[in-house]
Amino acid sequence: VVGRILLTEVLGHKVDDFVGIEWWCKNQSARLGAHFHYDSALQDGGLARPAYSSVLYLSDAGGPTVVLDQVADLHSAKWPEVPQEGHVVMPRASRYMVFPGELRHGCMSIDDCREPRFVVLFNFWSYHTPSGPSCQQPDFSSYLPVSASAVAARWLLPEQELRRLAEESDQSRRRGLGERSQIPVESCSADELAESGCTFGELPFAMPMPSLLRLKQGPTGAAVLRIPWLEVASDVLGAAEPLQGGVARRLRLWERWLSVD
Repeated sequence: VVGRILLTEVLGHKVDDFVGIEWWCKNQSARLGAHFHYDSALQDGGLARPAYSSVLYLSDAGGPTVVLDQVADLHSAKWPEVPQEGHVVMPRASRYMVFPGELRHGCMSIDDCREPRFVVLFNFWSYHTPSGPSCQQPDFSSYLPVSASAVAARWLLPEQELRRLAEESDQSRRRGLGERSQIPVESCSADELAESGCTFGELPFAMPMPSLLRLKQGPTGAAVLRIPWLEVASDVLGAAEPLQGGVARRLRLWERWLSVD
């Protein structure tokens, strides 16, 4: 039910235009993070991607979700080899983020926080239905969807409250309120990107990143923090054209940039 509401009310799509909604819950120590990967149907060859991937945060604990501008195809596991742009979203209870399902992404671990990081993840599939055992049809005939001891039980509202919220939503829609609008995005400066670095699990060098304090603070006037590596490097190095090339050439360029006083 939640996935259908997100698909229609937040993303603005019709349920009939999609073949399925994949969802799962994660409850782990915030310090673990999550490796960088693509959402895919591994049992079906691994190249099928959802139309949208998304995260619903149920707590403030943990590091940011980082979405890179890298995709994979039959010829390359990562294109471009080195990310040129990234977007960062910090966890906040009830915050919901969504991004194109073909993009590489993960969660950075930024401290030793051992608090539980609660998230619910939704993938929206428009042309392919992932097969088992990873993706299965749930059967709620013999048990309640949310048990009394489950962490999610605190967000389970009584029927009367659900009806009240539904009526308010209908009234807002009739008044023209609650329309979807563009989310503000805040870009990092060159100075901020020289404060830290991250290899995203497998790069042979660390990409410039904001400091841990900056990541914890998150955007000041927006929900999304943009990391414009390519633009900043071009400006700092005085490149007339956008930087191109493979890992080796970019490594030299990043080293030159980080050595600039």
